[in-house]
Formats: sequence, structure tokens, C-alpha cells
Amino acid sequence: MAIGGTAVGTGLNALAGFGEQVAAEIASMTGTPFQAAPNKFTAQGILDRMPLARELDRLYAEVDKLRVILRQHGIDPGDDPA
Repeated sequence: MAIGGTAVGTGLNALAGFGEQVAAEIASMTGTPFQAAPNKFTAQGILDRMPLARELDRLYAEVDKLRVILRQHGIDPGDDPA
């Protein structure tokens, strides 16, 4: 998790070991293993890609709905139109 990286991921103005302490506390509270990411920039970058994955899933669902509607009208999207 990207904890303890402060505003821009440098750790500037964060207490030494802050991220590790918070991750350990969350792990003890939830029973789920958490750890502070060694590279806060990379961890934040991964989070930035998550909305894209959600949008791609949503787009796939919409295209699949269209495929079902076309099949209900007797059109097979996989058929060769020629």
C-alpha cells in the first residue's frame, strides 16, 4: 500500500517508519496482510490504472449487451457480411 509517502511520494515530513506502522496496524485490525510499498511512486501509479480497468470492464459489458440484442434480432455479430 502507498502509505507513508506524503503528498508526492517522497516521504518528506513523514515520521520514519510511519508507513510500516500504519500497514502493521491495519493488518492487525483486519487480519489481512498489508505492507507499505517500498516505492510509493510505483504504488500510486498502479492505483491510477485501476479506473481504466473499470472503464474497460464497463465498455466490455456494453458491447456484450449490444451483441445479445443483435442476436435476438437474428444477427450474428460473428457472421461475415459478404
